Amino acid sequence: MNRTVHQEKPSLLGKALILMTSYYGPFYDDGDNTGACYPEIFELFHILENNGFDVEFASDTGDYGFDCKSVREPYATKEALDVLNDPESILMIKLKTISRLSRLNPNDYDAVIVSGGYGCYFNYSHCKDGQGFMKAMFNKDKVIATVAEGVLLLACTTRDDGHTLCWNRRITGCTWRDSIQSGVHDVMKKLHFPSTEDIAKESGAIFKSSPVYHTGGFVIEDGNIITGSNTNSAEAVAKQVLKTLKKQAF
Repeated sequence: MNRTVHQEKPSLLGKALILMTSYYGPFYDDGDNTGACYPEIFELFHILENNGFDVEFASDTGDYGFDCKSVREPYATKEALDVLNDPESILMIKLKTISRLSRLNPNDYDAVIVSGGYGCYFNYSHCKDGQGFMKAMFNKDKVIATVAEGVLLLACTTRDDGHTLCWNRRITGCTWRDSIQSGVHDVMKKLHFPSTEDIAKESGAIFKSSPVYHTGGFVIEDGNIITGSNTNSAEAVAKQVLKTLKKQAF
């Protein structure tokens, strides 16, 4: 399918914000940089936009960079790379207008989806603008979703009562098994990065993980909070966001 500006779009049903990490820098032992995970962005945008949602992008600084390994085959599909390399694709045009998060009003959005990538480890624990936006969405009972490492922002944001947004809520995210499967376990250990599973448990969440490395995506919904286990869950997370929004509309 050719996802370009010439594609006929359905009428808009709502507005969704995809939040990306602004970190783009060293991570891998071979010198490659990490940042936002491109295949997740591709899947999230494709599902939401094709189902009639106006999708915008933001990061805390208004900048982003894609994880070097996430923009190569086999990590990214040929279809996804064709879109990435097409400056006239809807996705790339949208990414050119990525916003600084502090300039956006949470009231304008029906849902926020926090995408993953190892870059999340470098800024979400102290990302005040991201935490403020998430808290505002939570207080208004808006839909909040995360993919893979994006759950770190959920776990690092506190409510008015001092508990985290995911306290006593069922969520999922990356485990040590995921880091081993992805070949970054040693890097994570060297940088003293805990797994998102460990961080989620420390935040008071009820962490759920799939019994095996889930190539088709593993998603947990708990009320207005939707979380996906790893990159492979991006499509399923987007579909669950749509389902939850439609449920709220009736």
